Parts: sequence; C-alpha cells; structure tokens
Amino acid sequence: MEIKHASSFMLGNMRYVAKLFVWTLISVLIIVGVAAAIFIPAGNSLEFKDEIVAEITAIKDNVWSFLKNDQGIYDMLVGAEGSLLSILGLLASHAGAMAGFIIAAVFLYGLYLFLSGMSYYPTAFIVNELMSSNTRYGFAVAMVKNIKSACKFSFCRMLLSLPIDIGIIAILAGVGFGLLKLIGFFALPILLVLGVCMFTLRSMLYSGWLPRLIHHPEERCYAAFSRSLVSVKGNFGSLFKAFSLIFFVAYCCVFTLTVPTFGVINVLIPSMYYVLLRSVEMIGFYKTNNMSFYVDARTVINTVEYGYRKDNQEGEVDEYSDINY
Repeated sequence: MEIKHASSFMLGNMRYVAKLFVWTLISVLIIVGVAAAIFIPAGNSLEFKDEIVAEITAIKDNVWSFLKNDQGIYDMLVGAEGSLLSILGLLASHAGAMAGFIIAAVFLYGLYLFLSGMSYYPTAFIVNELMSSNTRYGFAVAMVKNIKSACKFSFCRMLLSLPIDIGIIAILAGVGFGLLKLIGFFALPILLVLGVCMFTLRSMLYSGWLPRLIHHPEERCYAAFSRSLVSVKGNFGSLFKAFSLIFFVAYCCVFTLTVPTFGVINVLIPSMYYVLLRSVEMIGFYKTNNMSFYVDARTVINTVEYGYRKDNQEGEVDEYSDINY
C-alpha cells in the first residue's frame, strides 16, 4: 500500500518535486559557500597544500578519463581511493590539520541536515492536507505557515541524526576500504545492500515522528518522537519494504548517473525521494490508525481491513436479520 500510493502522490504532484529541487539546490550552494570560506583560507595556510592539490588534480583527471572512455569505472574508483587515502594520510600526519578538518566537516554536514530538514515539516504538512481533505497548499505558503515548527523539528532531528549518520558513514567507509582491498569491484554490490539496510533502518526510526507532530501539535518534539515508535513497530514490515525499495532505486541512480550528469542527479534524486518518504510516513500513520485518505479528488482509500469495516459488518447483520428461524 505505502509505496503504491506514495508513488501516485509524487507523480500527481511533480510541482512539489520541482520546489524541493530548488530548496535542495539552495541548501547545497549555501554549504559550498560556507565550505569555501572555511577550507580555502585554511588550505592556503597548510605547508603541504601542494601535495593535496596534486591529489585533487589526480581525482579530477581520473574522472575525465572515465568520461572519455579511457578507463573503466573500477580503475576510476581505485585511482580515486588511492588519492583520497593519500590526502587522509597527509592530514593524519598533522594532528591539528586533521582535527580542524573533522570539526569543519561535521559542522558542514550538520548545517546541511538542518537546511535540508527544514523542508520536511512543510512537505509532510502538504501531504497530510492532500490525504485528509484533498486541499492543495503551495510549498512557499506551507513553509511560511509552519516555519517555527519546521525549524524546531529540523534542529531536533539534526541533533539526533548527526551521530547516527556519522556512525553509519564510518562503518560503510571502513567496510568499503577493507572489501575493496580483498575482493575489488565485487565489494560495491555488498556496500549497496549494506547501505540500503542501514539507511532504511535509520529512516524507519523517524518514520512516525512527523505524522505524530502534525496530528498532535501540542506535544513536544522529542516526546512525539518517543510516542511515534509504537506505530512504527506495528507497521515494521510494510515500512521496511517501502523504504528499502526507495533507497535502493535512489542509490542505483546516484551511483550510475553522478558522473554522466556532473553531479546534478545528487540534487534531483533527494527532491524526489523526500516526497516519497514523507508520503510513505503519512500513509503508514493513516494505516496504523485506520484512517481513510484521498489519493486524488475522486479516490478515497479505506485502510481498515475489509472484514472489519463497519458498513460491511452492518450489511452482514441486515442480511441475516431477514432470516426466519
């Protein structure tokens, strides 16, 4: 149910995908600007900046060689891995530079989580209004109407997500480097499956949070999160299948299209699956609470199992009440 109707929502409301694309692009540009302001002056002051520039140039040359069909994707990844390890080795040999790099990277990632997360509450609000009454809100209107809740939720989610995401990235990076040395290119499918599973479980952890906040605005942010876990547990199987399919398709698109599209796909794909994720979350909430919802102006979905619907039960009673004993 979740993935089918979430896909219908996304395909029927592509203008929201376009608005989220703009929001995500703005967020990325802000992060790039802040990163440039941090790393360019800091990099110019490093004694070994020439070695780092040489490794970055080697990564760029590897990518261009792949685009010109001078080498395969495996050779490109191996070359990029060697250059990245060299950069990390140079930083590791200078403890102060390494600490500064880690702090700056964590700060930039946290800032990105906050900026991109500000779109989550308005998107969930839009989806809920479509489902409950088939009412359409513009993205800008929904953002302004819910700006306080959006900022509060995004900040709370960022504080929770930051350590979880760092742990997941560290695990994937460690496993990835180890498997690449052992089995080479065959490590990539294993990493894909592992990444899909870990990020699916992370998304499931939050999947009841926004619906709970929207339907119970009087609750505090973390209180709503803790109370939402019960509904997630009751719909675990369906949510896991929906989220894992979304992430699998998204990561496959990013992996295969990042280089040919010069990275644009990395902004477009999140804009699409943000709508899908918010729709799956809201459909899961409606389903666990036996609430009906609009798919479009003419179609209403009853989430109560057929045999437990009141009108069916009344029909059965009426049918048997006409029997003469």
